[in-house]
Amino acid sequence: MSEKIATNCCLDFRVISTILGFGGLLDYHYLSFNFTKKTLAIQAQEELDACGLTCPEPLMLVRNKVRKMHSGEILHVYATDPTTERDVTQFCQFLGHVMLERAEQSGVYEFWIQKC
Repeated sequence: MSEKIATNCCLDFRVISTILGFGGLLDYHYLSFNFTKKTLAIQAQEELDACGLTCPEPLMLVRNKVRKMHSGEILHVYATDPTTERDVTQFCQFLGHVMLERAEQSGVYEFWIQKC
């Protein structure tokens, strides 16, 4: 089950995405969406597999990866440590990045982070 989380954003395409029901938080350069199903399909430019690592390693890898990315790019993170959910959420809030979505299935946590 996935959950849309984006709460703050530095993007300017709010009217279009509000009409589509995404709360005004889409950047059309980096996201694609299906108009018929009204679902969000996130296309990440970077991917990070932190499965099997424990705190604080996943967060350190996320931090290093995000530092090398350009504003607006999206990072897709996989992790198995449950504390990563808390750590990545706080990381995004503290530094102003946007957590576009997060999901958990069979003990694997996934995060889509857009660098602001």
